[in-house]
Amino acid sequence: MKNDTNKPQYAWEAAAANSKRHCNELAKSMPSWLQHSGPHGNLVLSTRIRLARNLAAHAFPNKADVDSQNKIIADVWDALAGLPLAASPRCLDLSRLPRLDREMLLERRLASPQFIERKGPRLLALNADESLSLMINEEDHLRLQAMQPGLAIAAAWEAIRALDDQLSERIEYAFSERFGYLTACPTNTGTGIRVSVLMHLPALALLRGIEGAKSRLAQHGMTMRGFYGEGTEASGNMFQISNQVTLGKSEAEVMTVVAEVAEDLRQLEEYTRGQLMTGRNNFLLDRIWRAYGTLRYARMLNSQECLDVLSLLRLGHDCDLEEMKDWPLALLNELTLMLQPGHLRKNHKAMAGAYERDSMRAMLLRVKLGLQS
Repeated sequence: MKNDTNKPQYAWEAAAANSKRHCNELAKSMPSWLQHSGPHGNLVLSTRIRLARNLAAHAFPNKADVDSQNKIIADVWDALAGLPLAASPRCLDLSRLPRLDREMLLERRLASPQFIERKGPRLLALNADESLSLMINEEDHLRLQAMQPGLAIAAAWEAIRALDDQLSERIEYAFSERFGYLTACPTNTGTGIRVSVLMHLPALALLRGIEGAKSRLAQHGMTMRGFYGEGTEASGNMFQISNQVTLGKSEAEVMTVVAEVAEDLRQLEEYTRGQLMTGRNNFLLDRIWRAYGTLRYARMLNSQECLDVLSLLRLGHDCDLEEMKDWPLALLNELTLMLQPGHLRKNHKAMAGAYERDSMRAMLLRVKLGLQS
């Protein structure tokens, strides 16, 4: 008699059976938003729009038991059937993935810090180029996400709105005529939209202008977060700019404010670079050339040092310094991702200890930038 003890109870469990293999493939590939340089790509690495949604008649994930969480995933998975996202070969069961794989998904900005740390059933679905993804059972039942290279809010909105419209025709969202979309966190209630741009602001950081920028952002209801978003620190002079609240504002109003603030910051960073190049040229060049010296001669680099070096090399590239101007932005983007701890450990499994990983990181940086000696 056939033993069906291990037979999947839900269709999504069968779809997620290859989660480990998908993670291995992801670790060796580049997401589309880092392969290309979008509008203002030298300063804005990416634009992301997330929508928080919950299913009506279900408790929020932090109040739902395991059976309910499984049922939520099943209902969403059924709703995805036939949609472009469901045609993707990648469906990942976070509850069965080891920590290293979850950290790698965080580095690719496919999963939030909260999502990789949560317990219980949770699923990540994504399309082939990682421009569109869906976290199920994060803080809310659904976190829909669209990613685009550069400052491209309209393109990200077009993609996420299409998926949201399609899902809303198949599942009933928790919605109040008075408050809008109901969410686990009050700051997401309303439209549930979070618009973020990941910006590289080394000149402002060098002149200690980041705190002033944060104050200006707060006046517009915006916030500046670290490399991986809420609860994380800035690394490599990368800052994530996003709206704080959604209640009482339309999606269009939120996107307009984020676009205006991002453009203001971009112009301020460009102006500050110009000031440094004309008034404190040696101060700026000293930082860049010290980073270049580290690149050429350091034999060990931890992940923080690597991001800091890459930030200044990127600045040297933007300043058209002879030794750096021919490096493609896509290559610098690739190194920023592939030399992070999770990707390095996934792709070089023999690097078991920090000593080996830091040595490998320094060597790969030299080789990739054509400075191996």
